Amino acid sequence: MSDLPGTLVGIVDDDPSVRKGLARLVKSAGYRVEVFASARDFLTRPQREDPSCLLIDVRMPGLTGLELQDALAIGGRRMSIVFVSGHGDVAGSVKAMKGGAVDFLTKPVDARELLGAIERAVAQAFSAQREQAGAMDVQGRLKTLTAREAQGVRARGDRNAQQADRGRAGHRPEDGQGAPGSRHGEDAGGFAGRAGPAGGSGRHHREALIVLLRSPSPAAP
Repeated sequence: MSDLPGTLVGIVDDDPSVRKGLARLVKSAGYRVEVFASARDFLTRPQREDPSCLLIDVRMPGLTGLELQDALAIGGRRMSIVFVSGHGDVAGSVKAMKGGAVDFLTKPVDARELLGAIERAVAQAFSAQREQAGAMDVQGRLKTLTAREAQGVRARGDRNAQQADRGRAGHRPEDGQGAPGSRHGEDAGGFAGRAGPAGGSGRHHREALIVLLRSPSPAAP
């Protein structure tokens, strides 16, 4: 029985008796099954859940099994494929495996061999899904961290600007103090300049980014 009950397996074969026999076998292992009489039937099915494993005949009227594999790859639809062929085509099997097929079996297919191939295909599909979900989670966390970082940098910039305003207000030139060229004027002007967008904000943004990259995880002391 399948370790993942309810997992969807698709069967694409132009022979009705083969579709029926394969469907019966796959269902007996605990999988759900959808059958298609042609590659075009599969490609035009309503976009719902994609099968975790797809059993494909190689030689079919219209699009062949190998052409279906190419079409799925071009469309970015990642799914594990097991080819089931009535012809021992070496060139075709090599092309299929290079295209990412899990296995290439020849009819009549041994039931245990076929179910083993399906099991490997399903495991591969679930592994790919976990990797994709993990990548999306990382991207989402990075976006969240970037938003928080930007908010923190803006807040620090606002505080620096307020400090600069208070500094200028508390050191207004009186009786020649703070005149251009004086040390006092240079200090006040220099502080205000460093707090501005070109100096302080850029520097603090870089500092925040470095802290973010070097900081330990939340669980670390």
